[in-house]
Amino acid sequence: MKRFVLATCCLAGLLLCLPYSCISAGPSPIEGPGAAAGISKEPFKTGDMRDPSAIAELKRATNFLVSLPRFHVRASVTYDVHQEDGRLLQFEKIGDIYLQRPDRFFCDIRFDDGRWRQRW
Repeated sequence: MKRFVLATCCLAGLLLCLPYSCISAGPSPIEGPGAAAGISKEPFKTGDMRDPSAIAELKRATNFLVSLPRFHVRASVTYDVHQEDGRLLQFEKIGDIYLQRPDRFFCDIRFDDGRWRQRW
C-alpha cells in the first residue's frame, strides 16, 4: 500500500516538476551571475539544508493523504522554452490523478498540442 502511495506522489511530482528540470535558461545557481566575471565567492556548502519544520509539515501532509480512502489531484503546468534564435515558446500540460484505495488509480494528461494520455 505504501508503494502505491509513493508511486502516486512521484507521478504527481513528475507531472508538476518535469518541465522545469529539463530546461536551463540561465547560469547555474551554484555559479551565479558573478562567476563569468571572475568574482570569487565562498564555496557552496553541501551540508544538510533541510528545514526540520518543513520536513514535519511534509510528513503531516503525507500522513493525511495516506489516511484518505480516495482523492483527486488536478495540475495545470505552464512552462517556457527559450530557443537559440531568441524566441520564447510556451507549453502547457493539464493532468488529473484519481486514486481510490485499495487498488484503483487513473491518470489523465492533456497536452497543448492535442495529445492525450490515460493510464490505469
